[in-house]
Amino acid sequence: MEQSKPANHWFHFPLQAIVVSFCIYFYFHLPKSGKALLVLSAIVAVMMLMDMRPLHKGIYVAIILSLVLIENRALNKERADFSREESGRRKEENDRFQGIADGIQTSIANSATQFAATMGKTNQVLENITGGNSFAYVAPQNFYGDQFTGVVWNNGEQALTGLTLTIAHPSDPVQVWGAAFFQPIFIGTIGPHEHAPIPGFVFMPRADEKTGQDNYWIMLSAQNGTASQSIYFRKDRNNPANWAYSFQVSKQVLLDKPQSQKILMKGNPIPKGTRVTTYKLLLYRGWSDELATTPQKP
Repeated sequence: MEQSKPANHWFHFPLQAIVVSFCIYFYFHLPKSGKALLVLSAIVAVMMLMDMRPLHKGIYVAIILSLVLIENRALNKERADFSREESGRRKEENDRFQGIADGIQTSIANSATQFAATMGKTNQVLENITGGNSFAYVAPQNFYGDQFTGVVWNNGEQALTGLTLTIAHPSDPVQVWGAAFFQPIFIGTIGPHEHAPIPGFVFMPRADEKTGQDNYWIMLSAQNGTASQSIYFRKDRNNPANWAYSFQVSKQVLLDKPQSQKILMKGNPIPKGTRVTTYKLLLYRGWSDELATTPQKP
């Protein structure tokens, strides 16, 4: 039986040259995955359908291996491109979300700042309404003689409203000094660091035979609470015709922390945790005649 002759060289060489050209082009310009596979399938079909010499078979095998490597490189490139694009997309999304988050944080911070400013203004308004930490005190106007008036000062940054005074003179033989606390003197409103005269009242101190001193006890009540003041008088050492004075102002406060010390009350210590009130010194002034002769510091 006569065997079929292999195809002519002139059929395979041009085909192999074309395919080799594709391989060279694909090597430098990687195609999308699948294109090299199509060429590979065509070459395999040619090898299956046509007889050829061993030389051509070797060339086709080399071409097939080249196409397989090119297809593998194309797949790797597509995966790398996809990973890079996915990473860029995620970064873009993260940047967008971060921008939104930063906007929210900025909005929250601005809201907190505005709230703090509003609360600060509200607290300032409340302090102006309630008087805050301002308190009043009485200063004698001792210019001469045994009778002289006094003025009441506002020692604070907020106005005091509804200010009333009660003044007791324990050494006065006529006045029932306890009843003086039921005879208030209405002052009204005093602005920050302002003063007002005490209507219808004059100081008339009398020196004690033993101590040479006299004292007045004053209660100063405003919308933010009551302060008490003790004023002491003695003859002015620089001008005996006048009176020198000293005073202190205090206020009853509730201790912030439960009393821990053993304070005796009727012989028994106060139970731990009991809230105790005490007096807080607000202002003290030494004797006026001594202050007048004290050199001022530069």
